[in-house]
Amino acid sequence: MNSEYLGLFNIEYLSSVTGMVMAVNLITQIIKEIFLMNNEDKRIPKILSLAASFFIVSLHHINIFTNNKQIFHNSIIELIFLIILNSFLVTGLSMGNYKILGLTKERSIKQMKQKNS
Repeated sequence: MNSEYLGLFNIEYLSSVTGMVMAVNLITQIIKEIFLMNNEDKRIPKILSLAASFFIVSLHHINIFTNNKQIFHNSIIELIFLIILNSFLVTGLSMGNYKILGLTKERSIKQMKQKNS
């Protein structure tokens, strides 16, 4: 077995996951702010965030696949499966980060309203 393909948590992998989560997190924040201001259905931002995540993860994985097909064992099915799986993972991480940021934002707004009252 080649050990270069066994390192799941090497620095390249962590930097790519961090980059994808940050990109989707920024897109998620923009999407949620737009839809929360208009009091739209809360499912729409989640679906749009998943679509953004799918796009970003697809770009990343296809780039890796074109550079070295051995990483995905020359299998397009494995590539598609990992794109779908990682899209949900990155979306979940991004939505979780936004929820934490949103809760602290809501608390600070409540504190400001209490001080002004």
